[in-house]
Order: sequence, then C-alpha cells, then structure tokens
Amino acid sequence: MGYIGLPGTMGHSGGKLIYSNNPEAINKYHIGYPLRNAGKYTIGTTVSKGEVVNFEYYHANYTGGPLQIAVAVINNTGKPVAFKVSREGKATGNVTTTSTINIAAKCNAAFYNSSARWDTINNQQTFLLASSGPLNDKEMANGKVEISPIDGSLSVRIIFYDPNKTTQTSAASFDRATDDGKLRTTAMFKYNHRSISLNLANNQNKSFLLFPANAIPNWKTLNKGEYPQSHLEAIAGVDGIGTQQMNDAGTVILDTRWLVIGNYGIIYDLKLSGCNGRKIQFSKATNNAGTIMTRVNNGTWYAKALPFTYDASTTSLLQIILIGGNSGDLSMKIL
Repeated sequence: MGYIGLPGTMGHSGGKLIYSNNPEAINKYHIGYPLRNAGKYTIGTTVSKGEVVNFEYYHANYTGGPLQIAVAVINNTGKPVAFKVSREGKATGNVTTTSTINIAAKCNAAFYNSSARWDTINNQQTFLLASSGPLNDKEMANGKVEISPIDGSLSVRIIFYDPNKTTQTSAASFDRATDDGKLRTTAMFKYNHRSISLNLANNQNKSFLLFPANAIPNWKTLNKGEYPQSHLEAIAGVDGIGTQQMNDAGTVILDTRWLVIGNYGIIYDLKLSGCNGRKIQFSKATNNAGTIMTRVNNGTWYAKALPFTYDASTTSLLQIILIGGNSGDLSMKIL
C-alpha cells in the first residue's frame, strides 16, 4: 500500500514523559548474578513543586527468580512533602501464556480509569508507585503513574530488584541499568503529545501511516514532526539508554537514546474536519495483531483491537495511543 505523509507538520505539547523500556528483558546479570543483590534504576529525575510528570515502564523478568519493578518516589528534602497521584495503573502476566498487548491494554485501562489521590512522604522515605509486586520468572509488567509534588521537590526513578535480596529503601543508591542492544529506549521526553489537523473530505481514499516503524524505509521522515531527526530537537529524549545503529560506512543512522521507535506512551491528537459521512479504517500495515487506546471528543479512553472501521461523522478530536506489545505501523485510510 502506498502511504503518504500527513499534511503539514505535527505539533508537540503536553507535559513531561519518563519512558522506560531498555532493558526490556531483564536478565540475571542485570541484578548482580549470582548474588542477585544489585538493584538497578533505568532513569530518574527530580520532579519540582507543581510539576506534572508521567512515568511509564514496560519490562519483563528473565532473571530466573523473583523481580520487582516500580516507580520509586524518594524524599531527601529534610521535611515531609505532599504530592498528588493523578492517575496510576499497572498490569502483569506471563509472557508465555498471556498476550503482551493484553497486559499493556489492561495497564492503560487501569491508568485512564483511575481516580486522583493525595499522599505525604516523610523525609528519608521511599514510596513505590505502580509497583509490579514480586514477578515470577518470565512474567512482565507495564506500569504508569502521573505525579505532582505539592509543597516541595521529590526524586523519582524507575527501579527493578530482587525483593528477596534488596529493599526499596536502597533505591537511591542503585546503579544505572545498561543498554540491551535491541534498539529499545529509556529516556525523558519534554512533550507527551503530538497533534495534526486533518480534513477528511479532502483526503478521501488516502492512506496514512502513524507510529511508523518497519513497514516502509523512510519511516523516520514520513510524517514531519512525528520523530526527532536530531538529539537537539525539542521532541528528542534526554538522559537516555539506547542503541546506536550504524551503516557499513560507520555512520550512525539511528540512535534510540533519544528516539522511541513507535512513540509508545505519546498521545496523538487528530484534530478532524470535513467529517460528514467519512469513516476511517485502522489496521496494522504489517498485518500483525494490534490494539490501540482511543478517545473521542475528550470522552472515555477505550482499548480497541485492530483492525476496525471508525465512523468519524461527529468527531472533532480523535486521540490515539500506541501501547506496548505492538510493533507500530498503524495504517489509517480515509473512506
């Protein structure tokens, strides 16, 4: 199928996203084999008073024993700090018996259907949010949480450790994890939204590709503003763990330290016009199974299995999130 780029340039907005997917498959050496007493963190940041930050992790346990993954909130300010948890969700499952897409869908459904709560963390305390709990070998976890300190700053990092050998109180002293060499990404992104205006009547019978990954050679540049083309761009990740891919001449052609293939966790805002009588056909360009999160006109978020056809007649805003377990390459044909 011939895909064309979206008209115009995608905009970026929203708040900060801390995304952790490298290493995806955590093995025994990541936690200090044979003692298993070396917990790790993948990424961390200081969240300032009033700042709203989203954290998401997507990791699997291949250590041969128990493993716990969580977003650790650490207070070293010398005083209690109140904070708000706007949303929180997590899901787990065995990767040999459960679809990883279903795990991610459950996590996202739990996150977007959760209610806000408030808490206070005392000085020198560590709280775990979106915690996986103890995972058995070959179980994976997807966790998401949105937090905002109310009267002080907090240190927050995504961690993993053997709960039988290490405790959460050691989270502040964990060493950092390393790249798994699989072109995955752990990084901090300044903006968690992409947006585009699209007149459906003017684009009838045209096919677009969102979250491009493997279906076409020019996936990085197909839609202007979707992916960063340089680590210096505003939408590029910082402080990342990732892989540098080089061509035969030794030139870096892809660097996943600042680019997530598939833009997982990013909310796409499709601002639609010319919708009367128009439908949109969504499917995976690679014909693989897939599920996306969708929301219409700021309503409720739903997990939708692909393929499906959507009646856009009364839609002004269609939002889409590519969740874990998918391989990207969402085909969008205007009917």
